[in-house]
Amino acid sequence: MRLPYVLIRDLEDDRKSLITYIVTIVGIIAASAIIDGVLFRYFHNQTEDTYTGLFYGFLFLGGMIFTSLMFHDDLYSRIKNHQFLMLPADPFEKFFSRALITAVIYPLALTLLFTVTSLILEPLFYLIFRQPMELFNPFTRSHIISYFHYLTVSSVFFLGSIYFRKVHFFKTIISVLGILFSFSLFGMLFMRLFFASFFRGWELSQEFQLYFSSGYAFPYGTWEIVGNIIYFALLPLFCYTAAYFRLKEVEATDAIQ
Repeated sequence: MRLPYVLIRDLEDDRKSLITYIVTIVGIIAASAIIDGVLFRYFHNQTEDTYTGLFYGFLFLGGMIFTSLMFHDDLYSRIKNHQFLMLPADPFEKFFSRALITAVIYPLALTLLFTVTSLILEPLFYLIFRQPMELFNPFTRSHIISYFHYLTVSSVFFLGSIYFRKVHFFKTIISVLGILFSFSLFGMLFMRLFFASFFRGWELSQEFQLYFSSGYAFPYGTWEIVGNIIYFALLPLFCYTAAYFRLKEVEATDAIQ
């Protein structure tokens, strides 16, 4: 099975960048913890949580950028794409290796990094600043839910990393905003046409809210269940499927389009 070798090769190619990224994360965490320790020691200002905000920032913003750059050199660079295209592995192995890195390895490694860093820094800063220890807890309900949100968001930017030739991150954001605007406009027109009796011009009447909140139109929780299925299951499935076929298309044309 070639997948483990492809995965190791992908991690080895980005080893320097990953080490730099890890050092940057640890440095930012340490700097934030030092600032919090100084504020507590001299101004008695205790922050609620040093790690959660940073964790979400690196998970989502950092993860989106990291995912967007997953194929930026290998597919469309005239210098490196030949090496990637001639790699003795089928498209699925190349695809699955990168998908595994962005969807599973990145959030797990980030969680482990924050956990270990807090285990090292918090006792140290307790001795220096006498600041109460607040270890990073990755098993809270909000953190677990954030992992599922990350999987969905990551799948969108993974598709963008393959689909677009340049500026993957910004083009993906612009595309998502354009799609959301189009769906919002379509939904508004749909509601206006099929539920015209509930409208006063373009404003909804109170009868509309009572009609849908009463449970008569749909059972309670139906919209939430349908929305969760689309968001957490169908959207990632669509993005990864489209990304795989896009990768096969690019390989079939030797990235000349």
